[in-house]
Amino acid sequence: MTHYRLAAVLVVVLLPCGLLAQGAGPDVIVGDLTGPSSWGSSGSTSAFSIGTTSCNVGSVSLPWFQNTPVHPVIGQNLYRLLNGRFQSVGVSWLKHGFFALQQSLCSGCSPWPNGTALGVGCSDPYTSSLNGQQGGLGPRYEVNPTTGVFPMPYGSGMPPAANNIDRRLQVLNSDLNPAQNVGARYFGEAQYIHPTDASSGNGLNNASWREVGVAPGPISGYNLGPWIGPTVRQVPAVYAWQAIDPAVQIQTIDVPNDGRFTVAYKSTPLPGGGNHYEFAIHNLNSWRSAGTVTITTPCGAAVSNVGWSGVPHHSGEPYATTPWSNTVTSTGITWMTASAGANGNAIRWGTLYNYWFDSDLPPLGLTIGLHRVGTPATVSTGLPGAGGAVEYQTNSFSATLDVNGVQTTGSAPAVITGPPGSTHNVNFFSFNGGQNWDLAYGTAPLIPRSACAVATPFAQVLNIDIADPTFGTWFGGTLVGGPPFVNFALPVTFPVATNISMQMVIVSPNLPDGVALSQGVQINIQ
Repeated sequence: MTHYRLAAVLVVVLLPCGLLAQGAGPDVIVGDLTGPSSWGSSGSTSAFSIGTTSCNVGSVSLPWFQNTPVHPVIGQNLYRLLNGRFQSVGVSWLKHGFFALQQSLCSGCSPWPNGTALGVGCSDPYTSSLNGQQGGLGPRYEVNPTTGVFPMPYGSGMPPAANNIDRRLQVLNSDLNPAQNVGARYFGEAQYIHPTDASSGNGLNNASWREVGVAPGPISGYNLGPWIGPTVRQVPAVYAWQAIDPAVQIQTIDVPNDGRFTVAYKSTPLPGGGNHYEFAIHNLNSWRSAGTVTITTPCGAAVSNVGWSGVPHHSGEPYATTPWSNTVTSTGITWMTASAGANGNAIRWGTLYNYWFDSDLPPLGLTIGLHRVGTPATVSTGLPGAGGAVEYQTNSFSATLDVNGVQTTGSAPAVITGPPGSTHNVNFFSFNGGQNWDLAYGTAPLIPRSACAVATPFAQVLNIDIADPTFGTWFGGTLVGGPPFVNFALPVTFPVATNISMQMVIVSPNLPDGVALSQGVQINIQ
């Protein structure tokens, strides 16, 4: 029998991002970006700070205790959109909150009687000057963005600010110079992290963005300002790329028991054929961070012009700044940090890295390898809208499986839905009756063809995720010693909500592979 290869693909649940419904408990958001302040330059770098007005849109007050680990920290970032690339060009250290005023920017305010909490519906303004005070800024590496936990006192053992740009939002002058950035647009972003907000499950809506102008400074360096348009609340600045260019696609990936990554991407046709692909990956609040990125491409894709960019940490943050390397194989491209150590150059929380390449065939999927050890080791997403050839196995003369007669044309999976207690007919049929067969199953959704998942002459596609912990086969997957195949229908009743995926394989001596796969079928009982 000819052997065949099956590719494992990790499937994760992708949650929609956007304006999130507020949950119970305290829920801090950035209601407005104000200022900004420019602090001049040192060498080739200018420094800035962004004012922030926070709002508690939750159902209870938000604790705000100075000199304790129960107060918010505030990160500031700057992004540039230039020639179709949305890129991070600057990050700051973190402003530590110390007193909460009780104003009403976002809604009616139920004020807390003193500054040790932000009342329900209340807002608290921190000016850009205040957010730029170097003595009140602590390093990012101390803060776990998933839990909101950080030590007190913060910044212990860190060197004092050495000059006018230390700890502040630092940007290379070459990234701001109008002559070197013709047509560029810039976007400020701020993000709050708070332990009680995080423990209440409200940590996914804490970043907001606003477009900002750039101009030469009166003495040296550059100034930020004025603001252009209103603050866009509760989503990170990578969404500005899609707001300006609707062709940009966005997927969110939530890491179990950790945080969220946002993947934004776009394809642009090349004059000689094929496309240029731009990816921006933003880490909102994943403590585990990203140490590798793999983009799968179809077998035989011609890949070139592979690149990467990342924003450096500074002012004594311990993280490495070594550029990521990349490896191109027949199945895609993998970028990786140079160091697997704790302080390797990973995509840390509140930062965004870029990945790009040219290819004559569109990409199929993206996998993030998590930098800190844990389970799962990777998370993945498909790339709808990238032009990838999504392909599902179809039934054939030799192997046929359906539920309630549902078939696929290959561009979408065969999916059947029904309520708990419903009965569905699972139908097996083949003109190769009498041959050994087996049935693969699992609870993960059906997956499209994976890059090089099929290495057989007959080009069959496995749509069952063999990385699914519930993956199994009826007869052990040997296709030897099982009962002879008999065409039959099997009524199945599902008493409770569940998801089942199935796909049949049958011995087919008349095919080059020696086996045939049916279409995959997915039953969703909801």
